[in-house]
Amino acid sequence: MFPVELSKIEAFDAGFLLGLLIGEGHFGGDQKQPQITLKMHVRHLPLLQWVRKRFPYVRINGPYEHDGRHFYQMLWRGPRLQYGIMPWLESTRWSEIDPHSYQRYAAMKARYGLTDVPDYAKKVQVNAYLAADSLSESPEFQSPFETPAE
Repeated sequence: MFPVELSKIEAFDAGFLLGLLIGEGHFGGDQKQPQITLKMHVRHLPLLQWVRKRFPYVRINGPYEHDGRHFYQMLWRGPRLQYGIMPWLESTRWSEIDPHSYQRYAAMKARYGLTDVPDYAKKVQVNAYLAADSLSESPEFQSPFETPAE
């Protein structure tokens, strides 16, 4: 089940999901364990289902009602966080795209003593994604998900 192979995630889907997490995601925890939360109004259920198709190990919880708000939420924590979405997040160039939101993610990792994902997961994820990205060979296209050459 873990990790999700990036070769199964299209470039558009990967960029869209990263943008969604940058704009709407919460990077924190419950005082015991770290978590990434994506909470959205009930009208966005199709969007959350779309995310779940790409990351099948995350659950959609809800619907909930609180202070007049009606929403669903997705939570990544435990192995689903560290071995599911983190290898993918670590393989992106998020820190260059939006340093402010990346710092929220980095602060969550530091607060909970969450080290980087295992090297084997990161290497498999990045190599699988780059091999599947046919646009990456085009000289005029610079994918935001490519890692710098070592």
